[in-house]
Amino acid sequence: SAYGGEVEFDLPARADAAEALLRTADLVAQLGRSAMARRVLTRLLDEFPGGAVSRGLARLRLLERARDELGARPPQGVGPDWEKHLDAAHNLLESYTARAQAAQDSGAREEAAALRDVCALAQLEVGLTLQAMKRYGQSLEALGRVADDYPDSTQACARALLATARVLELLGDPETVRKTHLRLLRTYPDAEPYASRAAALVVDSIVRGAGGRTLQEKLAALRALIEEYEDERVLPALAQLDPAGEMAARGRQFLLAAQSEDGGWGGAPGTSSSVEETALAVSALAEWAADCRPALRA
Repeated sequence: SAYGGEVEFDLPARADAAEALLRTADLVAQLGRSAMARRVLTRLLDEFPGGAVSRGLARLRLLERARDELGARPPQGVGPDWEKHLDAAHNLLESYTARAQAAQDSGAREEAAALRDVCALAQLEVGLTLQAMKRYGQSLEALGRVADDYPDSTQACARALLATARVLELLGDPETVRKTHLRLLRTYPDAEPYASRAAALVVDSIVRGAGGRTLQEKLAALRALIEEYEDERVLPALAQLDPAGEMAARGRQFLLAAQSEDGGWGGAPGTSSSVEETALAVSALAEWAADCRPALRA
């Protein structure tokens, strides 16, 4: 369905309505309807003046879209607009830092935690903006503060590590890039989709064989990755390196045995199926479609 602005939300609490608008904006943005997403977020800001957390998240989403638009413009003459954008991110961070502290001082711990999540995302926006401005040193410092200042905001911390790895890649430091991705996997294994993205990037770095690795060295690196993380992302890499090997066969057998009765996959054998885990498993088994056809059809 397309959101046209005339939908009325009949929900038990206005906070639920604000959440519905945020999710609507995210969905239409994923469909490429940026202008429509902006209208939804603007409606939230107009109609929910008292919802500090929802309004902060809406303002952050608007900043993210503005950053993307700035990045798509020719670099000539865009510098002042970048500075304004950076100031807006800093101002949002300062405002919500004060709000979070006030909520904490008043004993409203849950509200304070939610406001700190907004602060973490605002700090992330500062780091991403500095990255886009090619101020890489300042960007790394700002991104590092996300985990330092807001360790409980795991989603923002995981995103910050992915962004940190990207900056390090731009600076030509592949070894530290890989270490950063592994740090994300170890520290925030449940922060999806960022943990899976980091796993995929680690596998890709092994497959591409940076530093002239031999086939056996690549397989050894993948074996270590499997033993530590047991991630379905490793199987497509094995299909490229050693499709008939023992490791690939064991991986296929594990996934086939872990398939749920409903035809999907969960995070572990016997757990409820999820869209993401099922997509990962199907992607892995698709490399051996002929051998795994019954499971894929289920």
